[in-house]
Amino acid sequence: MREIRGDMFSYLDRMKFKLFITTNGFIKNDGYAVMGRGNAARAVTVFKEEKNLNLPDLLGKSLKTRGNNVVQLTSQLYTFPVKDHWVDRARRTIIKRSVKQLEEIIERDKKLKNEFIYVVPRPGCGNGMLRWIEDVKPLMQHLPDNVWVICDWTDPNWKPKEKKEHHVHHSKRHSHRRQKSVIQTQLGKRKSHSR
Repeated sequence: MREIRGDMFSYLDRMKFKLFITTNGFIKNDGYAVMGRGNAARAVTVFKEEKNLNLPDLLGKSLKTRGNNVVQLTSQLYTFPVKDHWVDRARRTIIKRSVKQLEEIIERDKKLKNEFIYVVPRPGCGNGMLRWIEDVKPLMQHLPDNVWVICDWTDPNWKPKEKKEHHVHHSKRHSHRRQKSVIQTQLGKRKSHSR
């Protein structure tokens, strides 16, 4: 597992990446899932604007047929359940189950010789009210380096712990589309100095 900072939706439409959003298992009377906060709410907006997809409808249908599990909603977007009801605190037992299901997806992809980077937010650490270092990181730190746990730019709890952490350059204009990695930025600087 690698910890990175940035906007997970900067990887949208880059097919080497699979994106996971934290979700709950609640379905409203209209059949739609509750996706009103955090990265789930952001995904609703991004996928509505860019793909004309109604994620609460897709997730609601999935919850009815497949339960509150890690599932694929689109070619690139997956769920990562952290709680059963949207008003609850996130539960470590549900996160553990989601981590296990993520491992199964990774293993299946590996058997098919498919290489992906799996981008997951810090599950349960926003509206779920769990603490990353104490509660959640121990459940995920055994995951391979192609699992990137992403922390939003605005998260006041971001504290880089290791030199090997990956940072993403932030651009306010079209932020989920125009981000460069530190490596890309450094390569650009080297080219301009060599001229």
